[in-house]
Amino acid sequence: MTLSPKTILALLILAAAVWFILANRGTVRIRLWIPVVLAPMWLVLLITFCAGMLTGMLVWRRKRQR
Repeated sequence: MTLSPKTILALLILAAAVWFILANRGTVRIRLWIPVVLAPMWLVLLITFCAGMLTGMLVWRRKRQR
């Protein structure tokens, strides 16, 4: 089974993101305009990573349609 360079790069980015999330497990305060929320850092990083992936997929899809 051979993997394309894009697949290998995606797996490396995913592995780095998982490692970074697991290495940062403390609690952080997040200001959301008015309320202040306490959340585990790993959850904040996971949500940020997923939002970035979703944004990238939407941009790629729009670019592909043109």
